[in-house]
Amino acid sequence: MSGGAQCWGDNEYGQLGNGSVTDSPLPVQVQGLGAGVEAVAVGAYHSCALVNGTVQCWGDNEFGQLGDGSVTDSSVPVEVRGLATGVEAITAGLWFTCALVQGSVLCWGTNTGGELGNNSTAYQSPVPGPPVAFR
Repeated sequence: MSGGAQCWGDNEYGQLGNGSVTDSPLPVQVQGLGAGVEAVAVGAYHSCALVNGTVQCWGDNEFGQLGDGSVTDSSVPVEVRGLATGVEAITAGLWFTCALVQGSVLCWGTNTGGELGNNSTAYQSPVPGPPVAFR
């Protein structure tokens, strides 16, 4: 909406990004994202936005799907570590997130089913990492 982001619905983990964990049947403004939002992606209980070539995520972070290096939930957007520029697209799955960065895919979050594409099923990666064969 006018370069910002709004979310609505269940907010148990802060996935609406407005600084609360109160559900909302109406759109609420995502805190700190008033301009520059190019795309939004949502997983099961987390949300992310592509903002001026970077990525910010909020909500459930049990498996590191927010990409900030922690496993702490956040009810406001946090910047994904290591993605300062060049992000072209984002997508989110159940408990993981991926970004297209200058022709390469980087993923983070749970990996028990090989979601990160790194030829492993190591439990998780709380920061973006390159998959093995997605180039």
